[in-house]
Amino acid sequence: MQKLLLVTISLLRAVSSLLAQGNLGGITGSITDTSGAVIPEVKVTARSLATNVAYTTESGTGGYSIRALPPGVYRLEAEKAGFKKAVQESVTVLTATTVTLDLRMDVGALAESVTVSAEAVGLQTSSPEVGTVLQRQALLDLPILVGGGASTTAASGPRQP
Repeated sequence: MQKLLLVTISLLRAVSSLLAQGNLGGITGSITDTSGAVIPEVKVTARSLATNVAYTTESGTGGYSIRALPPGVYRLEAEKAGFKKAVQESVTVLTATTVTLDLRMDVGALAESVTVSAEAVGLQTSSPEVGTVLQRQALLDLPILVGGGASTTAASGPRQP
């Protein structure tokens, strides 16, 4: 029985580490009020502007994290009773990166909202991961080696589309 439990735990760890790889990104940050105090138990929703799919989480002690987001542009909303809804427009999530976006909520009715339309800073401070997105043409312009090895003197040049 104990051996079966160890095998199951090992498999779950392997699967969870595989899900962390690949092309998915995320959004993380803290939620504070106007005085700078953290606000716990805030419902945070990231909605894809391309597909209208919503990813929702609840902040624990004032910090939130939405992982496994496909690359794209999102609308981030934070809401809690007693506070105005905070909305951050055009949050861009790139491949294999985590955007850090701290939200500030004002005291007020939930029906009111504060919309911020400035873009989030592209500096990633939440993890040591480094990633970049290349356009199709940049990949096509890379030189290729014809002949199969570095020791050959065959011609090389850019790829043709």
